[in-house]
Amino acid sequence: MESIYKFTPVLKSVIWGGDKISHMKGLDIADEKIGESWELSGVPGHETRVCGGEDTGLTVSQLIAKYGEELLGIKSVARYGMEMPLLIKVIDARQNLSVQVHPDEEMARREHECHGKTEMWYVIQADTDAQIYAGLNRKLAPEKFAEHVKDGSVMDIVAASASEPGAFYFIPSGRIHAIGAGNLLIEIQQSSDVTYRVYDYGRGRELHLDKAMEAIDFDTVLTDYRTYYDTEAEDVRLVDCEWFEVDREQVSGERALCLTDGSFKIMVCAEGECEVQVAETKAKLQPGDTILIPANQTAAKLRGKATLLVTQIP
Repeated sequence: MESIYKFTPVLKSVIWGGDKISHMKGLDIADEKIGESWELSGVPGHETRVCGGEDTGLTVSQLIAKYGEELLGIKSVARYGMEMPLLIKVIDARQNLSVQVHPDEEMARREHECHGKTEMWYVIQADTDAQIYAGLNRKLAPEKFAEHVKDGSVMDIVAASASEPGAFYFIPSGRIHAIGAGNLLIEIQQSSDVTYRVYDYGRGRELHLDKAMEAIDFDTVLTDYRTYYDTEAEDVRLVDCEWFEVDREQVSGERALCLTDGSFKIMVCAEGECEVQVAETKAKLQPGDTILIPANQTAAKLRGKATLLVTQIP
């Protein structure tokens, strides 16, 4: 088994996508509507494949079938069995994404026989006036929310904030949200592809208001849904939720990084460039690049100048 795995991303062409992902990754493709790059995915029908090493070409599920707990770790296997419980994406919103919500674990199991969807966003780039929409900006009854959807004024009640590189948003299941035009960001989420659209700017796609109304958390109203943290610190815990933990690690020069055992680790480069060494294997990371480090590896060496997001199962 390798000590570092890289994967060939699955690129998604969508109506709201742009060309920032292809430019960032240096891809020579004609499609200017690449909205999502699925960097590491075990979602059936959308699986990424190993790129490099003796396991080249294996899908994520095939890799897990081959190495099992040694790859995933005891914590992940105890909770999820032989499956990859997380999904990593890079998202480029040339246009506004739909206003949507995701079901929690119980509703997703009942309605779709899959996992719920809690996620986080970390902004890589943001155009001038780019916005992030997350949560309700006031307390209101479900029937009042439905009225805003029907008369086209739903954006009046969704909280908005100016986006900038390094901004971070935690989006638990049940929180209404949308990525505004001009954002390029990393999304770390539960391995689920279930979305209930509430509003889509008249683009004609199917809406799911009935299920969305059941899924939305109408009780939580915050003054600011953006999460603030110490941007100067070398390492910061951004997310510590039931489904995943995310640490932001800064590299400036050379440093060692301890990796806890019991879970695989996923490392995503958000900014800069660096070399990651685990055991005798080295990988170079640029913005958007993602690697999987097996659970049996507990230390890494980092060299360069970069911002990394490191994710694992709690």
